[in-house]
Amino acid sequence: MIGIFDSGAGGLAALSELRKLSPNEDILFLADRKNAPYGTKSEKEVLRLAENNISRLLFSGASSVLIACCTASTVHEKLPPPLKERSVPIIEPAAKLAAASTKNGNIAVIATERTVKSGAFGRAIRRVDPTFRVKEYPAQELVEIAERVAAGESADRFAREKIKEILDASLSDGADTLVLGCTHFSHLKEIIKSQAKGIKIIDSAKIGAEHIANGAGCGFGATVFL
Repeated sequence: MIGIFDSGAGGLAALSELRKLSPNEDILFLADRKNAPYGTKSEKEVLRLAENNISRLLFSGASSVLIACCTASTVHEKLPPPLKERSVPIIEPAAKLAAASTKNGNIAVIATERTVKSGAFGRAIRRVDPTFRVKEYPAQELVEIAERVAAGESADRFAREKIKEILDASLSDGADTLVLGCTHFSHLKEIIKSQAKGIKIIDSAKIGAEHIANGAGCGFGATVFL
């Protein structure tokens, strides 16, 4: 049984992808809406929340936990060993795919304030090739927009203008690859694609689900929401 946690809609994107990849897998999903958003919190607070969420899912029967939150994934290395060993962060697989996808070695990342401050995507991408240029751009405003879209609302003109503003800024240095460094942004992917034509889009929620599904067993297909 696989556990998934996020602060909200981003986890739903990862859950949807994992359900497609492992339709017979039991999944425990935890949306920590009480403490959302994570992206504006301190590293210490994010670490505390990650420890609590992983522990809760493991206690509830999960054999492994997908950290379907890029912000929480930034503290994975600082987790206590028992929790670190049984959880899967999503930054590394998304970074590796971005590195493999770029043609000009120039990659942009849009993410929450905390994720950008951590520099986690830049470090992970440069571990593949230290010559790559990586621009990590804060896009905290998109989290609330993504929550509304995930709830069924259409993106209004203001939302689309905000998305375009962030894309123009993050891609201004000539990046040919854009990492959606917050799983919430998966819900805005089609809008982003329409405004960033010709740019390779790396969806961290999709990549994270694929990463943990490769090692997943098969259960009874029951999805439990905590």
